[in-house]
Amino acid sequence: IHVAGHRSEAEDLRVDTHGAPVIDPVWRLLDEAYALYGALPTLLERDFNLPPLPALLDEVDAVRAAQERCTGVPERVPAEQEAERPVHSPKTHAAVDAQPRSPRDFQHVQREFAAYIRNPERNQLPAGVEARRAELYARLFYNNIESFLARNFRTMRRIVDDAAWHAVVRGFVDNHRAESPYFSHIPEEFLAYLTTLPKGSAEQWPPFALELCHYEWVKSALALAPDADLPKDDNAIESDARLAVSPLAWPLRYAFPVRRLGPDFQPATAPAQATHLIAYRDRRHEVRFMSSNAATARLLELLGERESVRECFEAIATELGAPLAAIERFGLATLLRLQEHDIVHRR
Repeated sequence: IHVAGHRSEAEDLRVDTHGAPVIDPVWRLLDEAYALYGALPTLLERDFNLPPLPALLDEVDAVRAAQERCTGVPERVPAEQEAERPVHSPKTHAAVDAQPRSPRDFQHVQREFAAYIRNPERNQLPAGVEARRAELYARLFYNNIESFLARNFRTMRRIVDDAAWHAVVRGFVDNHRAESPYFSHIPEEFLAYLTTLPKGSAEQWPPFALELCHYEWVKSALALAPDADLPKDDNAIESDARLAVSPLAWPLRYAFPVRRLGPDFQPATAPAQATHLIAYRDRRHEVRFMSSNAATARLLELLGERESVRECFEAIATELGAPLAAIERFGLATLLRLQEHDIVHRR
């Protein structure tokens, strides 16, 4: 169960904003929900306009008090009274006689309502739900997801026109089934959805769209990645050193030059040479990108497979048919530069 404050849009319309204190009618509604279904796990939501901590804890205590008042056994209503007893809608606090009472029927209504929210043009609104409120909720839901994606994929949003952008976002909202419940994972879910689209189905999206979106996703994903807590190491790297790539450093390879893409540069085909980058988060928690190349990418790959740096150099020399001494000079200089940015560390 989720409990939150709201904003009053009109005398008979309240919008669930998660930005205000919970009002008394909602607390009474929570008591009724507990009486019907038991003291279910309950989340108090407050996304902005955060009060001082003691005020927030008072609301947490109110949830706990409501759970303690509940016996934990759902109230059983005689079958002959079931159809006559009104149900209070958690969004409107108004009596709705047509709502079903059993958990199975309630879940059916939830699925219908969720389908409507995902795509109001394609799905019907469940009986007993006022259209004006549902339409507002559907707009708020879509705009929230769309604006979050637009902020995370800024360059992609600037490249495609409104119709093409909203067509894909609506398809994502309507058809994608997320694997994660976290709001911060929405960009990753959107990226996963893009990979499922048949070629050409995203009309007016350029051929580099998936790579550009991945590049922009890396920025947010790496910013949210758990800290690695690696010690600072300024000691010189020798050929017998055992190194690993930091979990906060991600080698990347793209067919298109993703860092140059924008409204004024949209190549129709990928160039002959791929773009190699290393995305990393520095000690100031800033996400940065470093230009790389195929040899450095191979070196980073081998660090996770070989026991020492020397073995990595030997493998690359064999693969390239190049003198080991030259590979070692190049490799040690490269590793020193990567060490300065905490991209590699000692095992």
